[in-house]
Amino acid sequence: YKLITLVKNLKKALISKNGTIITLSKHDGISIINNNIAVQCKFAEINNLKINDFSIANNNEVWLATNKGVIILSIDKPNSYKLYDARHGLPERNLKKIECLNGDLFVGSEEEIFHLRSGWIDALQNNNKLTYVSAI
Repeated sequence: YKLITLVKNLKKALISKNGTIITLSKHDGISIINNNIAVQCKFAEINNLKINDFSIANNNEVWLATNKGVIILSIDKPNSYKLYDARHGLPERNLKKIECLNGDLFVGSEEEIFHLRSGWIDALQNNNKLTYVSAI
């Protein structure tokens, strides 16, 4: 019941395995609601950010599809995040959709869908560029 009063202009909502509610709204961006306490995620260092979609990974991370790349944040630390973009080998496109399935990531732009195979995040976290982004 409280979700209705916490989030306005709701675009998407998902519930994690531990019962945390993650929402995307038109005006407030991403919010994480746990025990009826909402935390609005802030991305002050990223200018003109537009969040288009999100998905929850198995490891309690929220993956965001944005106009700047993929942002990964922890449900437990919602204002701590990493941005992965063209510098890491991701496509230089406005990412519209994102879905995590069994460790693989599917990211959609207006032109195509990219499949990043399981293990892609390890390459990014080690500051390596992706070499296996493939259009499907």
